[in-house]
Amino acid sequence: SSEVYCWWKLPSEISGKEVKVAVSQGGTWLTVAVRDVVLFDRRLFDTIRADDLVWSIDDSELHLTLTKGDRNKLWEQLPEVGAVEHDETGLVKPESLPEPMSAEARMEKFNQMLTGDDGVQFNYDDLDDQGRTLVDAIRKYKHARATGDQKELAEAEMLLEEFGRLVI
Repeated sequence: SSEVYCWWKLPSEISGKEVKVAVSQGGTWLTVAVRDVVLFDRRLFDTIRADDLVWSIDDSELHLTLTKGDRNKLWEQLPEVGAVEHDETGLVKPESLPEPMSAEARMEKFNQMLTGDDGVQFNYDDLDDQGRTLVDAIRKYKHARATGDQKELAEAEMLLEEFGRLVI
């Protein structure tokens, strides 16, 4: 395929005016921000054609279509794959692998998108089902952290996971 597709779940209140998508460094770097919350700001796995990027918001998801610079190259993932290190026995050093963003950091990004930098908050009753589910997951996560309830914390993290795994 000559294209790479990627998407992020967003709160339902997000409009296209609040999304910024930029390609830089000759098509090797992608930055995606929503309400000035950076979702992705990394070197890409390989070069894309910067002038041939399409994005849209549909059903509370930000969809990007990137056109590969080398259409025949298979992409393993969206960001550049860092050098994986091995120990003297040949086993991969776990600390050299990219790690998914923690539930806490992911929850903070969702919170920032929901409230925005202008402090405007949305009425829970005005949210759609997906927006309410996100708010409920954030509330559950905060409550579990405050009470130290590990079972509830794990459940909340699983709920947040449904909104997308972010890799840093």
